[in-house]
Amino acid sequence: YIGMGSIRTLLFSNMQAKLVVMTTPDLETYFIKRSPYVNHYAYIHHSIVSCHMIYREQAFDHFDSIFCVGPHHIAEIREREKQAGLPAKKLIEHGYGRLDKLLKSIDGIKKRPLRPADVPGRVLIAPSWGENGLLERIGADFIGSLLEYGYQVVLRPHPRTRCLNPSVIDNIELRYSTKSHFRLDEDMSSSKSLFEADVMISDWSGAALEFAFAYERPVLFIDVPRKINNPRYL
Repeated sequence: YIGMGSIRTLLFSNMQAKLVVMTTPDLETYFIKRSPYVNHYAYIHHSIVSCHMIYREQAFDHFDSIFCVGPHHIAEIREREKQAGLPAKKLIEHGYGRLDKLLKSIDGIKKRPLRPADVPGRVLIAPSWGENGLLERIGADFIGSLLEYGYQVVLRPHPRTRCLNPSVIDNIELRYSTKSHFRLDEDMSSSKSLFEADVMISDWSGAALEFAFAYERPVLFIDVPRKINNPRYL
């Protein structure tokens, strides 16, 4: 683990390697700079969502190769290269490993038993992160309303919320930890909460697409402001 701050920038700026593979965007334009001692930088997407709205305008400009989830990524990156006069990158039709893993886990799990009629519905709340996110805007009161209606509620916050705004999660946990129908799940290595849920409630999170495509169950979206980090995405 490298850590944060200037030591991270210094290490990446002087790294020696034939190939560096990253899941972090904004190479060269933010904290992580290209090293003259690295031959090739490749990016692997960690979400199915489009790569022009929720990312900064130059988020992918300085990579040599990009592993694309689908044709939407290819079209968006090629258009960005055209508009900005950038050299063509090597775009690899890669798919999405996270979705593949979820689909394979379903094959290895017995069919989920039907929920008895007298058992409350299972709601999974899996939002994105940021000042306009579901948790930051209405999280605590919204969860309280669901619990009052008798639903089983599992909150699966984005890891970035824990890093950038931990008090939001801590306040919710403090308020509802004694409720038998509430559970906080911060284990991103496990898909148990996704598998058990009857429905997901989200905002602008890519997790909604993973849940819908893997488990073919409904997703409800809370209409908070769009997560736009590139005002020029149109």
